Amino acid sequence: MDGGLRVASTLDANGSAEPFFFWLRISLWAERDVRDVSVWTLAGALLMALGWFLANTYPPWLSAWLEAAALASAVVFSGAAWHLARGRLTPTTFTLSTPLVALTLLTLGSLVLQCVAGVMLFTGDAMMVVAYLLAWMLAMHAGHVIAMASTPHNLDVFWFTLLVSAIAAIGLALVQWLNVSGLGIFVLDMRAGGRPYANLGQPNNFCTLCFLGCAGALYFYERGKLCGAAFWFVWSWLCFGMALSQSRTGWLQMASLVVGLWWAGRKISLRMGGVKIFSLGASFAVLVLILPELAHALGITVGRTLGEQMHGGVRMQYWLSMLHAVTQRPWLGYGWLQTGLAQQLEASSNLHRGIFDFAHNIVLDVVLWTGLPLGLIIVLCSGGWMLQTARSLSSGTGIAAMLALSGVLIHALVEYPLAYAYFLVPVGFFMGMLQSTCASKAGWSMGRRLMAVCALSAA
Repeated sequence: MDGGLRVASTLDANGSAEPFFFWLRISLWAERDVRDVSVWTLAGALLMALGWFLANTYPPWLSAWLEAAALASAVVFSGAAWHLARGRLTPTTFTLSTPLVALTLLTLGSLVLQCVAGVMLFTGDAMMVVAYLLAWMLAMHAGHVIAMASTPHNLDVFWFTLLVSAIAAIGLALVQWLNVSGLGIFVLDMRAGGRPYANLGQPNNFCTLCFLGCAGALYFYERGKLCGAAFWFVWSWLCFGMALSQSRTGWLQMASLVVGLWWAGRKISLRMGGVKIFSLGASFAVLVLILPELAHALGITVGRTLGEQMHGGVRMQYWLSMLHAVTQRPWLGYGWLQTGLAQQLEASSNLHRGIFDFAHNIVLDVVLWTGLPLGLIIVLCSGGWMLQTARSLSSGTGIAAMLALSGVLIHALVEYPLAYAYFLVPVGFFMGMLQSTCASKAGWSMGRRLMAVCALSAA
């Protein structure tokens, strides 16, 4: 029996798929495959999923329990990497590219510089930044080692958990949208006429989780594990979740997916090609268009109309005021996590209402926090690594990981998903996974002992 998730269709005498009956076969891994799956990987994946489903949201830090689970998953994933690397890899077998190492050193170095220079006003902020950066580094290294040191089944566990989590989250969002009672404390309350968000507490974050599920579906499609009508059923369900969020970000993410697959299909052989690629985006657009009619038929108020989804709100005014704030402290910035301070000191902030903790744009945030010189170098290192990696991709599964990473980063250009550990840890894992897919011989190695020190520090 072939392990993993497989969807097969019954075939008639001519070998073609029966038009109405498809068998969905979700098989447990065969005995030989179980030995390849690390318990640490499974535990890390379950902790990661827990970070998307806990309904424990209490002031003053509403997402504390969710992010604690995600941070713990980074430590457990590093345990999986330690276990799988033992006896299989030497320190020189897996390397991180120079731009990725430079990005890591610059982010940590900028924090040390700001602490020494007195830019960081609160020790607690510095400690939080260190904890989150360590979690990101551990997840990145774990994704790299797990992909290099083991059979694909450990990665299948990660992707399967991601896909099932997105599917289940849409179920919770549907419960909120339909105002169904009965789940009690296990699902967050939603105001009448609002936009569903499952247990993530924010519709755009829910949309991004659905998009990560889309990337997971593509991963299993390219692996030959999810095919035929079952794939399109899963895809339609995930697109329905994105449409249900009524998020502007979903349009950008789906457009990037279609363009990315089309571009990748020109250079490498993909199972998903031709008209199918554009059908992926078309299914999302159709569901967005029919959602208001469906809501009207069910007597439900739509939280945001299609026209409102096309409107950018106050972001442009806020970005302009934050750009001006950058010019007031161009060298060392305002300190990590101090976007609110920049807004309070910025005279033009009265153009918009409310206090924001983030600039709703990751590039602006990094430049505000670290200053222009270091901020631009960090952004250039990130962009350089993305470009280098995209050019080196040679498999459909690698394309799926790049699309997942791009979806979160697109969201980060209009909001702040990377402020949540339950997105930061998967992003690190994707980056490590991608690095292993197209790793060059030149780079920097990280031994098991150093990884253990980082894991213990994060714990």
